[in-house]
Amino acid sequence: MHKKSTILFILLICFFANAQQVTTITGFLGSGYEDGSLATAKFRGPSGICADPIGNLYIADSNNSLIRKIDIVTGMVSTIAGSTEGYLDGYGTSAKFFRPTGICMDSNGNLFVTDAFNWRIRKINLTTGMVTTFAGSSQGYANGNGPIAKFIEPIAICIDNDDNLYVADNQVSRIRKITPSGLVSTLAGSGVAGFADGVGSAAIFYNPQGLCVDAQKNIYVADSSNFRVRKITPDGTVTTIVGGTYGYHDGANVDAMLKSVDGICMDNQNNLYVTENNKIIRKIDLNANVVSTFMSESSLPGDPFGICFNNGTIYFTEVSRGKIKKITNLLNPTTFEEIDFNIYPNPNNGIFNIESKTSISSIYIYDTRGRTTYFNEKVYADKVEINLTAFVKGLYLVKIIGEEGKIVNKKIVIN
Repeated sequence: MHKKSTILFILLICFFANAQQVTTITGFLGSGYEDGSLATAKFRGPSGICADPIGNLYIADSNNSLIRKIDIVTGMVSTIAGSTEGYLDGYGTSAKFFRPTGICMDSNGNLFVTDAFNWRIRKINLTTGMVTTFAGSSQGYANGNGPIAKFIEPIAICIDNDDNLYVADNQVSRIRKITPSGLVSTLAGSGVAGFADGVGSAAIFYNPQGLCVDAQKNIYVADSSNFRVRKITPDGTVTTIVGGTYGYHDGANVDAMLKSVDGICMDNQNNLYVTENNKIIRKIDLNANVVSTFMSESSLPGDPFGICFNNGTIYFTEVSRGKIKKITNLLNPTTFEEIDFNIYPNPNNGIFNIESKTSISSIYIYDTRGRTTYFNEKVYADKVEINLTAFVKGLYLVKIIGEEGKIVNKKIVIN
């Protein structure tokens, strides 16, 4: 093999080993409250996050006691529900929440929110903007229908493919289930903080913090103060998937150690992603039963909390820094047809052209370690010349985003 080919092969290996890229979507100006563009919007203590089928994001902006939306098409942030801290049903910003934390969406496009300090589950009809109380009333513990039910501190929520809701009732260490009609029951947990696997009320949790559900209606729990990820089958059987001893160790599920786990989500390949308060995100491969570090502290200077997966992208919130971020795979399949664009010359001496049949919105260029080395987020042209003559020679990845949101990735070589 020629020397140049050998170097290129090694660089390609590096590219595949460092294919994940973390970028900030919004919250660049720090914690606060501001609607508007992605560049100027502010959040205060963003917690839960979910996405709709077309990619719009909804955030429980906890310390602002608001529900916010990021419109993926317009790039604008708006407040869709909530005003001052308190409790009130009503339309849009006439409604009030008290530290909402978890959020999810049903098959009809309604949002459900764990309104933690109001001890209620709230529903937002996105068509009408109406906020109503779906379940819960005064603080306490009771099963039953709608307002008869009581919660201590509902903190996380997820929804299955039949629109059943599951709620992590944090301070009472129970996992509750709510049917589409509003009937609340206890799926698992005794109400006593501690640890035990078992069935239903024989199982014991300790401050469950995050939830997600798979297609078979198995619930995965970020059991925060037990440093574990637990699984609940539809019949209420609780087992430990990973963890048990406080610490940080990757490897086989039986050996891996976690610190305080917060958020959890699942992709479409049977992998779990868990946010930890030591500024990392862990990946749990349920097929191979292996835990790995998906994103390390060097990539995550903040404190990741809420997390969700949508259309090949992972989104998460950073609570203290008021940021909304995403993790993308730089080597994801392209959504442009090859005939729609052209990059030439390639290889090149650092100067090359990008042409597209449709207008280009943004261009990003990454090195072999996945670091952003160049970006232009306001191209708005179908042809652009790029000058990278100051760059180190080698392999780079060019990501082109069209105005319609389509993406193409192309490797280039600078000689």
